[in-house]
Amino acid sequence: MQRDISRRSVVKGTVTVAIAGLAGCSESGSGGDDETSGGSDSDTATDGSSGGSGSSSDAYEYTFTDSDDVVGSSLTGIRTNYPDGSGAVSDASLASVTLAGMDISDDSDGLSASNNESSLRIDFGGSYDVAAGDTLSFELSGIDEPDGSYTVEVVVNPQSGGTTFQAEF
Repeated sequence: MQRDISRRSVVKGTVTVAIAGLAGCSESGSGGDDETSGGSDSDTATDGSSGGSGSSSDAYEYTFTDSDDVVGSSLTGIRTNYPDGSGAVSDASLASVTLAGMDISDDSDGLSASNNESSLRIDFGGSYDVAAGDTLSFELSGIDEPDGSYTVEVVVNPQSGGTTFQAEF
């Protein structure tokens, strides 16, 4: 089962982005076939600008429950799937990432865009384990916001049939 979340707050503005080098397109599909229910009422998504206004940041937060498949596993990746053809992640970088309140950016192995730069994969070395009650928070900078309302699918540990949730903007 897929979990939908909606943004709770919007901070309008544009950010200047220092772009981290993106690896080439290394993922072939937008994925999302593996779905798991879970999470809590503290799931949030924040859009750093109004749609179509240029480069901004998007922040995501998800709290894992016992029913999430990734609980008990190492965090090995996050994939965000923006609307097909949007090119939203062409200049994206990982601004911050925490798990259970701990900065885990030291475990990031890099980013790769795919699907005409509509999907972004963030790889991790697997140094941090996911437990029930842990909150994963991450912010992407340099997002080229699609026009209007849109949905972003987020998959945690996509290579192993992980947990999927959606954020509405």
